Amino acid sequence: MNFQCPNCGQPLEQNETLLRFLSENLANGMVYQIDSGVDGRQRAFSYLSPAIERMHGLKVDDVLRNPMLLYGQLLEEDRLMLAEREAIAYTRRTPLDVETRVRLPSGEIRWRHFVSAPRLSPDGRVLWDGIELDITEQKLKSDALLASEKRLSKMATELRRQSAVLKQKNVALKEVLAQIETDRMETKKLVTVNIEKSIMPILRKMRLEAGPKDQKYLDLLEAVLKDIMSQFGARIASATSLSARELEICNMIKSGLSSKEIAQMLHLSVRTIDTFRNRIRKKLGITSKDESLYTHIQSFSWKASGANVEPY
Repeated sequence: MNFQCPNCGQPLEQNETLLRFLSENLANGMVYQIDSGVDGRQRAFSYLSPAIERMHGLKVDDVLRNPMLLYGQLLEEDRLMLAEREAIAYTRRTPLDVETRVRLPSGEIRWRHFVSAPRLSPDGRVLWDGIELDITEQKLKSDALLASEKRLSKMATELRRQSAVLKQKNVALKEVLAQIETDRMETKKLVTVNIEKSIMPILRKMRLEAGPKDQKYLDLLEAVLKDIMSQFGARIASATSLSARELEICNMIKSGLSSKEIAQMLHLSVRTIDTFRNRIRKKLGITSKDESLYTHIQSFSWKASGANVEPY
């Protein structure tokens, strides 16, 4: 090749040495020149840098004699795309910029980036000054990133789907809870009505015939029934860890019975009742000795929570 100095119009000395130095020291790349003739159909290399041996495992002289040795390394599915891009670049006289895959003599497939610019020679032939770069590592990283993005996109789509399903389940759960609350209120209403219409009349008749001692039992029974209607027992059971016996004594204290009266009714000693009272005070969080257990029970603001009733 005879390169001309654009400024002085004289041949550049040592141009072959300079070109070889530049092309051989181009990391992961090589330079070339293609002569496509006057009609753009020819595929002849007028120059190949020695790096072709490193890049393609081919000899410079062999490819200069037979360009198909190099073109033949293109994967078949990429050849048509390259031909179409070359035709467009030739017609428009615009640079060719394309990424293709090649299969080396070893069987390894590598990604290459070809960039070449056309120029018209004095005799009318179109010459392409180009560079070829190995971009396999970049493509692998890019493909890995793309695959990662696809996985993330798929995960995001799945999360959105699961979120939508969860919202539907939450709506359904709210409807179920609302129905449960409605049923609970209906049950409470039914129990209250049954107690008021069926049990309380009988209790009032029993008072007419009961003696003074039995009146206390009837008072306690009435108080317990009223607690059931007001759900006092359920609230205190759910808000504390009172045992069934402690809950029973708690109801008696709430009714105004003394330790002696409770002991007589339960056939226990007063000392045992006092022990139960101390346990109840501790579980209710009463730390001051001056605070009345009766007053605390009467004014306690029960909070709904999961029931936690212990056995006797």
